[in-house]
Amino acid sequence: MNPDQLDPRNPEDRKALRLMTVPIRNVVKALGLCPLSWRDRYTRTQLCRMAVQKGLTLRDFVFSKNT
Repeated sequence: MNPDQLDPRNPEDRKALRLMTVPIRNVVKALGLCPLSWRDRYTRTQLCRMAVQKGLTLRDFVFSKNT
């Protein structure tokens, strides 16, 4: 399987799949990444996996006042 594809059979990837609906700027902000001009470019899949590793869930974005 392509490393940039999420496997719904994997629990961590299922969590990342839920985050695919969140605007990417909100994910970047929650991860505390610096502006795009100062960092590497990540795919949406990579950013969602990073958010899951950090312990973020869809609930963190839905009920957040920082959107």
